[in-house]
Amino acid sequence: MKKKGLAGVLCAVLAAAMLAGCGAESSSEQATVQEETAAQEEAETAQTQEVAEEDAAAQEAESSAVQTTASAAASQVLQVVEQIGEKGEEIDTVAYIPMATSNELFLTMTNAFVETLEAAGFTAEYTSPEFDPALQLEIFENYVTQGFDCIIVFPINADSMNDVVKDAREKGIRVICQVNQTEECDGWIGSSAVDMGIGTCQVAVNWVEEQFADAGAGEVKCAVITTRTDDNNSTISDEMEKIANYSDKIEVVNVVETTDTSIEAGQSLAENLYMTNPEVNLVIVEESDVAIGMNAYYSGVDSPLTDKDNFGIFCNNGGATTYDLMKGSVDNSDLLRGISSVAPARYGAQIAANIVIRLSNGEEGEVNFEPDPVYLVTPENVEEFEAANQ
Repeated sequence: MKKKGLAGVLCAVLAAAMLAGCGAESSSEQATVQEETAAQEEAETAQTQEVAEEDAAAQEAESSAVQTTASAAASQVLQVVEQIGEKGEEIDTVAYIPMATSNELFLTMTNAFVETLEAAGFTAEYTSPEFDPALQLEIFENYVTQGFDCIIVFPINADSMNDVVKDAREKGIRVICQVNQTEECDGWIGSSAVDMGIGTCQVAVNWVEEQFADAGAGEVKCAVITTRTDDNNSTISDEMEKIANYSDKIEVVNVVETTDTSIEAGQSLAENLYMTNPEVNLVIVEESDVAIGMNAYYSGVDSPLTDKDNFGIFCNNGGATTYDLMKGSVDNSDLLRGISSVAPARYGAQIAANIVIRLSNGEEGEVNFEPDPVYLVTPENVEEFEAANQ
């Protein structure tokens, strides 16, 4: 009995020891797992932080890149494009079809195109469809029937013109597209819609960073007025809606789309905007006439604003009226403070004429597809820019 009892005790002790050993091993494994989990969490946190820093750096780099490009563009306002040579024998008559001439910008551009082509020795004329794509097609076909050697067209709807452009080229007529490009053509001139939209953002952001140097995140309330009647202004509008990406001081509180691009529409939009968003102190606009109308409301004698110094309107492109309003913004008698613009009309017209000259001499290919630079125009350089349009 004693031996059995002793044996039982020994077995119990042995079992306890084994259990203790297992417990120790289990605790060790648990500690190891905890350490590995902590290390993994730390690595994940570091990785998340690294990604966030990379995103922030990328955003800063993007903003800096835009700002650098903008600065370079603004310094080129007096850049002159010279005629590249003499016209050749393959083209004598040139027709120009703008989007419209009721718009101040388009009228200035149209006159510059015709005058520059005539100065280069071509017989040139234009017909305006006044934003009617069906009428533009009819005008184009009429010029084909009349046997013009070259047609320059600013398509209202490029897709709708693909067939008539193809037919014209098969008849030996050279076709040059402006801004909106058809599936095939012999040349192209225009500014990148993406760059135009970014430029509109940047000219506004430059003002915000100077005027609201001490503002916190989201303190500048912005409204974006878009227009989406063709591919070009839709792309510009897309980029304008991203303005808050370029400054954390800006919060977009309203985006309003309009198909009516008249000055009167701009006045109505401004009145409605003030009723819904009286806190707005920054407005960026795709169409210049709309911006002119909004300026009339916000800067007029019945303006609801009590602090005009801290209110700014910016837009895409413009003409003599927008130039005058920018000059007036110096003393806050007007509030349109800057634009992102295509090249001065004479600059663009000479590029177009040079493409026609090359084609008239039988020069084909990529050399005839020339992008215009984008310019930022502000009260500081508007007079120089205006002079380049004369």
